[in-house]
Amino acid sequence: MDNQIQELYSLMRNVFSKEPLPIRQFNLSSEDRELVRKYAEEPSNFDGDSYRADTFKAGPIAGFHIGQHTMYIIGQPQAPLPMKLYARALQAMADGKSYTIFLFLNPSKRVFPPKGTKVGPANINGGYCMICQPDTIVVYREEDSLRVLIHELQHAGCCDNQRQPIEAIEAETEAWAELIYAMLLACSTGLKPEAAWRIQSSWATGQNRLLMGTYNVRVPADYAWRYTVGKEAVWRRWGLPLGNPAAPRGSLRLGAPEEKFYKAAGKN
Repeated sequence: MDNQIQELYSLMRNVFSKEPLPIRQFNLSSEDRELVRKYAEEPSNFDGDSYRADTFKAGPIAGFHIGQHTMYIIGQPQAPLPMKLYARALQAMADGKSYTIFLFLNPSKRVFPPKGTKVGPANINGGYCMICQPDTIVVYREEDSLRVLIHELQHAGCCDNQRQPIEAIEAETEAWAELIYAMLLACSTGLKPEAAWRIQSSWATGQNRLLMGTYNVRVPADYAWRYTVGKEAVWRRWGLPLGNPAAPRGSLRLGAPEEKFYKAAGKN
């Protein structure tokens, strides 16, 4: 097994050996509601379809303290939320910081566009934040919210190398996000780390073959490259083993569905 995978798995196992962060719901104040409204209605280059605003209008809003962190959850979940895994991700990555997360449970799915159409933010994005500002994390789709949280924790936690172009920053951030995601699910399900990584990397490389072949996503100037083909280039630079490409069946969610990990571990 690659040393990088083993080292990250060992770090995540150490997190799971600790007492989990407590998760406590709290009563929302008028200031809390106004703060959520602000993040629901502010302009965004990523959420051009107003997923946040639509979800905010439908409601409801709930507030949770996860250790020293705050999470506002807006909307009705379509499936049970992985609250314990959100907490483990924060426990693993917070590094003493206190984060605020606005999780809008919009049910929209990430899907490939029609052939001949560019893959854009509406097809692939699900969150954003202000760089180095831990109280600004927005996740605006329920689908793949755990992986998006991991991605945005890196940006908000000031992990970016600002000397690089944005395409390279995003590719490296996403490469780390999916590796962390896989090791988090390895610890949660009891899968061996190489098996969890095989599931995730097979999912990603399967998407990438379709993106390169059908949608001609090949260079950093292609918007989707930074989250897909570019991250695979990072993994190959790191020397990570990659699973055989698996057919994505139309989905552009970047994290392999959690149920694939649980099924592989015999925990349907």
